[in-house]
Amino acid sequence: MQKSIKHTIKTNQAYFLTLTVVNWVDVFSRKNHRDAIIESIKYCQENKGLVIFAYVIMTNHIHLIANTNEPFLLKDVIRDFKKYTCSSAGFAMQLRRICNPAAKQKEMNL
Repeated sequence: MQKSIKHTIKTNQAYFLTLTVVNWVDVFSRKNHRDAIIESIKYCQENKGLVIFAYVIMTNHIHLIANTNEPFLLKDVIRDFKKYTCSSAGFAMQLRRICNPAAKQKEMNL
């Protein structure tokens, strides 16, 4: 068996990142969800040292070419970005429905 290789994120390097949604659900087809992503990106740029070279928001995933300014670490900024975005209004409810099909069915029956 091949062992997994652990890569170290280097400073002063741009990285291509893909952030996906659970089960590839189209949550970013709604404008308010796209706006929440953009606001989160802006916050991370202003407060977490995130440097975005390019990004695209698809219906079910996001591509970024990014890095961070020192003393911030890219892995920490991306972790905080995902944590904040996931907990923001709308996303939490959407993700609960994705992860709990019974709740989705119950909601549809109401």
